[in-house]
Amino acid sequence: MAKSKVKINVAGMDFSLVTEDDPTYIEDLAKQLSDKIEAIVEGNTNISVAQASILVALDCQDELSKHNNSSDNLRAQIKDYLEDAARARMEAEQYKRELEKLKAQL
Repeated sequence: MAKSKVKINVAGMDFSLVTEDDPTYIEDLAKQLSDKIEAIVEGNTNISVAQASILVALDCQDELSKHNNSSDNLRAQIKDYLEDAARARMEAEQYKRELEKLKAQL
């Protein structure tokens, strides 16, 4: 994918980024981030934009960590299900062989 230059504004600060992502996606991320920072600053006039940014970053890191843990748990569950399915297929094949053997004896 081609790289493009995107200009964004987050909490009153301008940034230029080079990205392979869709510029609209990056602009939406910047808007969401700016909204979160501004909500914290508006809710507490004693906090700076830098402090609000750190709080938002901490919140994002918390969400990422929880999502990663959830993904790891889902991967483990899928692995268990695949192992169970493989065992069940092996058992089914074994029972089919037994059935064929019994049919032949009859």
